[in-house]
Amino acid sequence: MTDMEEIKKKIASDPFARTLGVRFDEIREGYAKLSMQVRDDMINFNGSTHGGVIFALADIAFSAASNSHGTAAVALHANITYLKAVTPGSTLTATGIEENKTRKTGLYRITIQDGDGDQIAVFQGVVYRKGQPLL
Repeated sequence: MTDMEEIKKKIASDPFARTLGVRFDEIREGYAKLSMQVRDDMINFNGSTHGGVIFALADIAFSAASNSHGTAAVALHANITYLKAVTPGSTLTATGIEENKTRKTGLYRITIQDGDGDQIAVFQGVVYRKGQPLL
């Protein structure tokens, strides 16, 4: 198994992501594409997807993209802007792209789309690279 395959396996073993039903569709250096179906138990009292669920999906994509180089990376800052409500049964796709990488930090942009391709949210995060191997 190659290092990248081992890194993908490690990232996809995330227990919280499994709890949410997140699928790791694609991971490569500086990039991650994940998807998940919104369940009835992920809805808030207004009948739309809880913002925490959308944030969690974005954060998991952020983690996958930033750790994909094989060096442990931890979040320093993250923010999200919600653009559209989502209802149960919708499939959300989070695409994380590395916008800047230095030896110690990285900047990532994650977009969340629904099954129709409409943009649901935009997330931006900064990581600190710990300098230790992920594996």
